[in-house]
Amino acid sequence: MSVSPTTAASAAITIAHIETGRYLYGGAQQVAWLLEGLKNRGVNNLLIAPKGSHISEHVKAAGTATVLRTSSAGDLSLKFFREAKQLLIQHQPSLVHIHSRRGADTLGALAARRVGIPAVLSRRVDNREHPLAIRFKYPLYREVIGISQAICDVLAGQGIDREHLHCVHSSVDSSAFDTSTENRSRARKALAHSFAIAEDHLLLAVVAQLIPRKGHSQLLDVLPQIIQQYPAFKLLIFGQGPERDAIAAQISANNLSEHVVLAGFHAELDKDLMGIDLIVHPAEKEGLGVALLKASAAGVPVIAGRAGGIPEIIRDQHNGLLFDPGDNTQLKHCLEQLLTSPSLRAKMGATGIEIAQNEFSIDTMVDGNLAVYRRVLNDIAV
Repeated sequence: MSVSPTTAASAAITIAHIETGRYLYGGAQQVAWLLEGLKNRGVNNLLIAPKGSHISEHVKAAGTATVLRTSSAGDLSLKFFREAKQLLIQHQPSLVHIHSRRGADTLGALAARRVGIPAVLSRRVDNREHPLAIRFKYPLYREVIGISQAICDVLAGQGIDREHLHCVHSSVDSSAFDTSTENRSRARKALAHSFAIAEDHLLLAVVAQLIPRKGHSQLLDVLPQIIQQYPAFKLLIFGQGPERDAIAAQISANNLSEHVVLAGFHAELDKDLMGIDLIVHPAEKEGLGVALLKASAAGVPVIAGRAGGIPEIIRDQHNGLLFDPGDNTQLKHCLEQLLTSPSLRAKMGATGIEIAQNEFSIDTMVDGNLAVYRRVLNDIAV
């Protein structure tokens, strides 16, 4: 079921959030926004995070939560379990919200159970859980929040009661994207300077970890056919990961070096999105796709695989085009449609901005989480 958002001021409750990610992107960024929104609604926040993590430093500076640091980051470490349990005993929050995996989802829930505090889990990936996790881990949570309906459907299909599954989409800070013509031109010039892009070339990008399920290989298989018909483009592949060498080898084998650049991590990517003409995301699996939310907020049309929660962001023929993962013919057709039509790209980009602002705002995400907390705490009070 989905939870109805509410913006009413919250009673004085304290939520302990467990986030063990080291870097402030993806899920950790969502947690940072959530803490700020909850504080503005009168909620007291605790953040349990590893020493040295970027989110712990960010949250401490922002003053949106009391930061409680652990020396371990989960990973099925009994030390993390003991530390988390002691912090919960000391601070006695009303509820524990676990945002991480890496073992912290299980250990944090066990710590909360041992102390007698209800726990909620956020799940951000759409892969099936091991049957033992369904049997032994999920009963530790009062409620489970999926960042897409697709994730909730996967869990329901494995036997989790839909009554305890709630779709609360991840959010995007649309105000961070200046989509003016002047700023787009400035961003394009910056990218052209950094990556030696010709003025008359269209600029495509993939923004994803370099791992097999993101589908880089399929795109690189299709590009030689595209080049024969539409050679005036450059593709930037942003991201890091274990598949880098394999992707580099495929670029070389397919004679794509003049058209494809492995751009690695790019600190200014959010600002530079406005200089990109088209995002391609050929993922085979995806919980939701925060990079696609950012692309839409930046007014950039998207070609993406019809996988996981992606269709909840990218509406086929509206703010982008969808294809069946693994279908090279469909992917090629999508590329041809948008490479050859500036007006269609502009129309889809404008629709993407509307979707990001109206359906994926930070306020909507915060209120959705708060409604789940209230459901748990109201059940306890009855």
